[in-house]
Amino acid sequence: MRKSILQDRKECFCCGTTLNLERHHVIHGTAGRKIADRLGLTIWLCPEHHRSPHQRHDVDLRYKRFAQSCYMDRYGTKSGYVLWMAEVGKNYL
Repeated sequence: MRKSILQDRKECFCCGTTLNLERHHVIHGTAGRKIADRLGLTIWLCPEHHRSPHQRHDVDLRYKRFAQSCYMDRYGTKSGYVLWMAEVGKNYL
C-alpha cells in the first residue's frame, strides 16, 4: 500500500479527529481498492464521516474529483490526465 498522495496526516479528512480512524479508498469496489492502494488515493475518515461517501453520491464524487485533481497536479495536467485514464479509466472532472 502506497502512502496517500491526498493527505499527509493521520486525521479525519473532514473533522480532524484522530480517534477511531478508518482508511477510505477514494476509488472503491474490488478492483478500485487495489488501484487506490497502488496510486495512494486514500484518506482517513472517522466512522461518522466514512459513511457519507458510501451513502451520498455527491460526497463520493467530491472525493473522486479531489483525488483526480491531486493526481493530475502531481504528474502534470496533461500527462497526469493520460496516466489517470490509463489507471482509473474514468474522468471525474
